[in-house]
Amino acid sequence: MGDQSGSDPRAVARLAGRSARGAALRTAEAVVAILLLLGLMRAAFNLDFGDARFWDEFVFGRGLSSPLAVGFLATLYYTALTIPLGFVVGFLWGWARSTRYRVLSWPVTVAVEFLRGVPPIVLVIFAFLFGGALAGRGVDQFQVGLAMAALAIAFHTAAYQSELFRAGFQSVPRGQIEAAHALGMSGRQTMAFVVLPQALRLSLPPLGNEFANTIKDTSLLAAVGATELFAQGLEFSQAVVLRGLLEWWLLIWLAVGAVYFVLTFAVTRGVRLIEQRLRVPGLQGAAA
Repeated sequence: MGDQSGSDPRAVARLAGRSARGAALRTAEAVVAILLLLGLMRAAFNLDFGDARFWDEFVFGRGLSSPLAVGFLATLYYTALTIPLGFVVGFLWGWARSTRYRVLSWPVTVAVEFLRGVPPIVLVIFAFLFGGALAGRGVDQFQVGLAMAALAIAFHTAAYQSELFRAGFQSVPRGQIEAAHALGMSGRQTMAFVVLPQALRLSLPPLGNEFANTIKDTSLLAAVGATELFAQGLEFSQAVVLRGLLEWWLLIWLAVGAVYFVLTFAVTRGVRLIEQRLRVPGLQGAAA
């Protein structure tokens, strides 16, 4: 007997209800935990979360020109650049590494092992300097260097994503591929309708974690002068020290951390929703 929950509307409704209640409970628990943490920090460090001057100067005072808004928009830009590019390149590399053609798998393996073995900050600095050196006359070397540094982060995450995709491809049972061929499906049809859907579904959970890591890795661009979120927080915190406003330090980094949390939570939650939508009852253990 197979799993009949996917064909019973009442069972599906019960599962959806339990899932919704579980999500609401987890959200409520997270809110309570955050409020308790803020209360403890306020008591321990005598923080004033209602300091109107801080909120006016760092968060809301100048609209999109405020330090936090400028950093958020820049981080959003670098995230929108690195995650899709890393996903596409990682998928292609993962496919190349899972093929039997050495002319494809060997060069990609060398690139992946190199990118995984070098710290991302080193890649960012090297790419920035290399990009600036390549820029011709009449071209803004700084902007070219920043673009190359962002590409370095994209290729760094692509190296890790390629391993996730490779594992997804290799997790599809060989028997299913042989069965598809026995039914007369071509190699392309087998890849498109048998291997690829399962590989993507199996790769989604760890991809959410990798996307979150990529968002946080954009903070490394501050080392080469990018005006992203971490850089804005660092610059503003240095300025308040000169003004003698040391009590703002923790508030600054709490605000910066909160923005990073919102970005990573939104991306991981989005990936989880896609994963739930693509889930096929009875096929969760296809890789077993």
